[in-house]
Amino acid sequence: MIRINVVCIGKVKEKYIREGIAEFSKRLSKYTKFEIIELAEEDDNKGIENAINSETERIINVISKKNYSYNILLDLKGKMLTSEEMADKIEKISMTNSEINFIIGGSNGVDDNFP
Repeated sequence: MIRINVVCIGKVKEKYIREGIAEFSKRLSKYTKFEIIELAEEDDNKGIENAINSETERIINVISKKNYSYNILLDLKGKMLTSEEMADKIEKISMTNSEINFIIGGSNGVDDNFP
């Protein structure tokens, strides 16, 4: 069974969203192991570039500890996939990897050199 992680910067504060996540997680549990890993958002009073670098470094620290994982950065500049295309991609990934990390950067994005 493949494991799916959502690694994100920032915490979900809204109750209705947390409830939706809990329901979605429960439904997914029949098919996969699912976890949301929330990392603290960096205060950008030291500069946006420093915040982006720090957040990106923390994401890399989390995903580098995961063996045999495939990383997908969810980004506004990325390629849009239909549900069917995403399902096909996950199926193909699961043939060679035991884990998928969906990565969501902070409000300022991730470092351009993100692997």
